[in-house]
Amino acid sequence: MIQAIPFECAQNQIRNVIKGKVVVGHALHNDFKVLHIEHPRHDVRDTAKYKHLRDLAKLGDEYQAISLKQLSYHLLGRRIQIGEHCSIEDSKAAMDLFKLVQTGWETSLQNCKSDTSDQNSSEEASFLDDEYWPDELLKDDAANVSK
Repeated sequence: MIQAIPFECAQNQIRNVIKGKVVVGHALHNDFKVLHIEHPRHDVRDTAKYKHLRDLAKLGDEYQAISLKQLSYHLLGRRIQIGEHCSIEDSKAAMDLFKLVQTGWETSLQNCKSDTSDQNSSEEASFLDDEYWPDELLKDDAANVSK
């Protein structure tokens, strides 16, 4: 490791590469934890956590994590992680699994996002209504506007 890139440098490069991007992988929380990196949940597509993949493969219950090896075999018909571990092979398998369900996954996220934003905007609007502000503040504000 004498010629290795310093950890902080690698960490910053990775942060810069993934900033503002959707990250696809399997059990990504492990990678983020080791790298001491946080990434917005809405920009993470973790094939280990997506219930629909488990359902398609007919493996385990909804609380059981399914290995990339099992998902790849059952859904892609591909044997991976035989012998030596290859991160490139794992990345390709995770991306191919994501592509299988991408449309449904993204649609469900959009539906959740619009449900949440509709809910938040109606809650925000109600708290910003004049009825929640003290009368003294409203009178002072009206006097300042007329000046």
